[in-house]
Amino acid sequence: MKHYQHLIRLSFCLLLIGLFSCNNKTDSPPPVYFPVLEVSGSHYEIGKAVGETFQFQITEAFNRSTEIYSYLEAFIAQDTMKYYHSFLDNVQNTHPQFIEELRGMADGSGLPFKKFMIYSTFSEYTALLQNPAVKNFTGCSSVSYSKNGQLYLAHNEDGHASFNDIMFIVKAHPTGKPSFISFCYPGMVMGVAPSVNDQGIFYSGNYITGQEIHVGGIPNSFVQRSLMEAANMDEAISRATISDRAYCYHVNIASVNDQKIVSIEATPSKFYLQQVDGWFVHTNHFFQPGMDTLCYNDPNSTSRYQVLTSLIDAESVKSTTIDGNRLTDFLSSHENSPDSPCAHGVSNGITGQTLGSTLFDVNARTWRIAFNNPCEKKFQMISF
Repeated sequence: MKHYQHLIRLSFCLLLIGLFSCNNKTDSPPPVYFPVLEVSGSHYEIGKAVGETFQFQITEAFNRSTEIYSYLEAFIAQDTMKYYHSFLDNVQNTHPQFIEELRGMADGSGLPFKKFMIYSTFSEYTALLQNPAVKNFTGCSSVSYSKNGQLYLAHNEDGHASFNDIMFIVKAHPTGKPSFISFCYPGMVMGVAPSVNDQGIFYSGNYITGQEIHVGGIPNSFVQRSLMEAANMDEAISRATISDRAYCYHVNIASVNDQKIVSIEATPSKFYLQQVDGWFVHTNHFFQPGMDTLCYNDPNSTSRYQVLTSLIDAESVKSTTIDGNRLTDFLSSHENSPDSPCAHGVSNGITGQTLGSTLFDVNARTWRIAFNNPCEKKFQMISF
């Protein structure tokens, strides 16, 4: 190590159980399903610690998606400057600190940097390829509530089933920046899956199969990562709507200090912002005025949206006091399975699974995450 210091705290369930059983036979430790790394330092140092600690998970992620990666590499090889360096150069100019994080991950894991960059631009390549072999997998579902001083944001993070046992959590303390916690995809920039920072900014996002693509723009994942550097809602909105966006996306942002939750649908050319008032549902298609024609039809997303909307409509007539657990209950629904909010397998020929289910109690500043499907209730509490 150089003169810098960083703290690494890696928690595994068996280790914790062993420690607690030795020291206190009457108390049960809180369950830990996702491994957790806590690290401080520069962006490069943080990335390197992630690469070193989760080398196995990252290697597995790359190995399990070899076929998909071969399609991406073949496509990029047609014009490397246009399809690779244009994205890399833009992020290097606008968010160089995140490139440093990826370089650290690459060095820490001993794997090529280019792979990390390509996987962090996966949404854009999926849009450019339009190849049946490289389609978005079953998407994510979000339910939020903001009313009468109650703020909840819940989210099912859905992805390829091959990730179901290799996801992890990072608690990062970048020098001179807000600390943040992120649910992480191995091999990608942090901040893509649900995340929270110590300024009280909470985030979750939904992939959109959109009709606009700006080659060489700022890829979605780096826009999402930038939200964890926001100090307040206005700054988060500004970051989420940065110009030169590469592709389409949807983000949910909650702020404890601003007492707001907002939804933003965005394409490279326009965006629609809505402040949540009461219940709100979003899946993987646009529906706001002027945005609904800018995405492709997604029957799976429509099904999940209809299921969740029906559930909250029924809930809204029952009471005015909301328990955050109800949001997790909604996301545990198997109605219209396999096109249901709680995803367990194949849907419309696309293999997908809920990898983790988040419940943010914004005012309490708590994060409860379910390991894989929320219906199984394998809950883990995450905090700074």
